[in-house]
Amino acid sequence: MQQLRLSSWLFFTSQAAVPTVLAQVLPGINVAVIGQKTAEAVRRMGVEPAFISSKETKREMVKEWRMLYPQPTTIFYPKSQLADNLLEQMLEDTYQVHSFVAYQNLFLPDNQIKLDDLLRKAAVQSVYFTSPSAWRRFYSVYQHYYLPLELIAIGETTKQAIEKTGCKATLIEKYTAVNENGQI
Repeated sequence: MQQLRLSSWLFFTSQAAVPTVLAQVLPGINVAVIGQKTAEAVRRMGVEPAFISSKETKREMVKEWRMLYPQPTTIFYPKSQLADNLLEQMLEDTYQVHSFVAYQNLFLPDNQIKLDDLLRKAAVQSVYFTSPSAWRRFYSVYQHYYLPLELIAIGETTKQAIEKTGCKATLIEKYTAVNENGQI
């Protein structure tokens, strides 16, 4: 965590690391986030993001951020064990990026059993995916069924991950959560 204290920027591409990492942050660090949902998680911790990407992909986040902040700086980037190195690769020419695995992205056995039960009962018609890792976890169970489901991807990267397995997905850029009563 010494690298965090020495960094000028903190990048979040997921909400999962926000509470743990922000609890360690000293005032004054700039926070960059991948989209509005992650920005909301940061705000719940009492921090206002200095940068919020307009599109929820790492590629677009880095592209937008680089345009606004072209000067060399240091960046701390917490991620899961499943995250790729795209962000680091896109920034390494100008910026010093310190990344580390801050959390484990796991598909717990109890949740696998619950999903298997839902699919076996054909109790699902549509599924929204917000990340390639969410798709991979779902697909690990879904691939054993031949159910025609509507697969909806939030973002191009997630759509590509779905289509890489031979499935079709509908792309939407943003979504609004709706509870079981149909309320936003």
